[in-house]
Amino acid sequence: AGSRVGLGTTSPQSLSANGSATLHDLARSSRSCGPAAQLFMVDCSLQDLKEIPVFPASTEELYLQQNHIVTIPSGAFDNLMNLKKFNLSSNPLHCDCVIWYLKMWLDDQKLDEDSSPICFTPAELHGTPVSHLKAVHITPCSRPQTLCSDFLVKDAFLYASLFLLFFLMILCLKTIKLMKFRLKTSFQEYKLETILISERYHYVQVYSRFWQLD
Repeated sequence: AGSRVGLGTTSPQSLSANGSATLHDLARSSRSCGPAAQLFMVDCSLQDLKEIPVFPASTEELYLQQNHIVTIPSGAFDNLMNLKKFNLSSNPLHCDCVIWYLKMWLDDQKLDEDSSPICFTPAELHGTPVSHLKAVHITPCSRPQTLCSDFLVKDAFLYASLFLLFFLMILCLKTIKLMKFRLKTSFQEYKLETILISERYHYVQVYSRFWQLD
């Protein structure tokens, strides 16, 4: 493995201490943690990190100790398939339901106990290694409760929308029926008027011939 990259190192392959997702942004950081040229070792210790940056998939050694990381988002380390050494110690981790991802990930990695991260809060779990957590220790994440009144409002809105739609359909049908009736009536009136005009014309012709004979 290559040597560690410490403070003040900037390169196109550096990883940001500010948690940026792109390597080009990381390279512009004046305080960066990053991999060696071989992209095997990433040293982000003592960088005042509060969030987890994105690391190269080729990382074999990752050092995150002595930062200000409180929580580890789900999937943060899923791309590190070649990891051999890992240190997340001396971070004020809050061990709630979100930390369960880290616990399961550590179980899969089979890492040394010396580098196991430790819970800082809540008070009842202070000093407990994350790898030793049990399901009974973790308080389920609270989810917003849906009240009956919310369902009533949604149902009322749904029924009102359906009633309005039904009313509009009835109105459209009546309008179409009325238009058909008016068209039919207009056609009949036109037909009757045509017949009357034709009869009047015929009567005028007969009357004219009669006067010509006299």
